[in-house]
Amino acid sequence: MNFFLIIHSVSSLVCLKKLVEKGFKPELVIAHDKYEIEKYGKIFYTPLEKFCKSKKIRLVRTDNPGSCSEIIKNFDIGFCIGYMKILRENFFETPKYGVFNLHCGKLPEYRGRAPISRTLMNGDKYLYITLHKIDEGVDSGPIAIENKMKITSKDDVNSLYEKFSESSFKPIVEFLTNFPKGKVKLKKQKKLNRTANKIISEDECKIDWRRRDSDIFNKIRALKKPYPQAFSVLADKIYKINDAQMTAVQSRGKAGSIGKIVKGTLWVNAKNRMLKISELHRDEKKINCGMEFRIGDRFS
Repeated sequence: MNFFLIIHSVSSLVCLKKLVEKGFKPELVIAHDKYEIEKYGKIFYTPLEKFCKSKKIRLVRTDNPGSCSEIIKNFDIGFCIGYMKILRENFFETPKYGVFNLHCGKLPEYRGRAPISRTLMNGDKYLYITLHKIDEGVDSGPIAIENKMKITSKDDVNSLYEKFSESSFKPIVEFLTNFPKGKVKLKKQKKLNRTANKIISEDECKIDWRRRDSDIFNKIRALKKPYPQAFSVLADKIYKINDAQMTAVQSRGKAGSIGKIVKGTLWVNAKNRMLKISELHRDEKKINCGMEFRIGDRFS
C-alpha cells in the first residue's frame, strides 16, 4: 500500500523515523508551514526537512491541508499524527481507504485534547494508543487498532509522552501489514453523552486537598512542565507544584496544611495520607520551601 503521513510535533518525527527503519517508508509527508514554528523549529521542522531529504521522501509544508487534495488522490491511505488543523471531508475521503488518526488515549473516553494528562488524572492503569479512521467528528471514527501500555507509579506526563513516541509506529505497521490481508476490522465507537475534551482548564489544574493523596499525586504528575502544572494558593500567592511523592504517613491535620518541612520538602496533609512536595514554583521561579513556608501554613 502506498501511504502518506500528515504530521506535527516531536513524537510524529520519531514515528516517521521508526517507520522508515522498519521498512515502511511513506512516499509523502505533509507538515505545517508556520504553525508553532518558533517553538518547534529546531526540534521538529529543521530535522524533519533534513530527514526527508536524506531519505528522498517528498515533503510538503502547508497550514491548509485541503490544498493537498490533488496530491493525495492517488494514495491508498494516509495517517495523521499530531497535525493541528481539522481535516475536512475533501481531504480525509480523497485517498482510497481514507485517512487514519493516531490518538494517544482510549476512545471514546478520551476524545479531544490532553488525553495523556487526563488518563493520569483519572488514575488509569493503562495508556492506550488508538488508530481510528477520521470522519467528520472529533476522534469519533471507527477504531482499527488499539494498543495499550502499562502506567507505573514512576510515570508522569512526560515519560508517557516519550513512551508513546517510541511506540507510535507499531499500530501503523500492524495496520499496513494486516489490512491488505483483510485482518483489520473497523469497530464502531460506543456513544458517550459528552463532547470531546478541550484544553486543560484552570479549574482542572487546581488541587483540592480534601481529595485522597493518590488523586492529588496523579494530578501533579499529569500536569508537570512543560504542561500547565497543578497549583494551589497560600496567602493569595499561587504556587505551582511540579513534583510530589506519596508517603505512608497518615494525615494529622486539616486538608492542605503543612505538617512538616524536611530537607527542603513540604509534607502536606491530604484526606488520608501526607504528600511530600519536592518542587514548587512561584512566578516561574523554583521555591526554597524551608524559607518560604512554615509548619501550619495551609494551602487552599
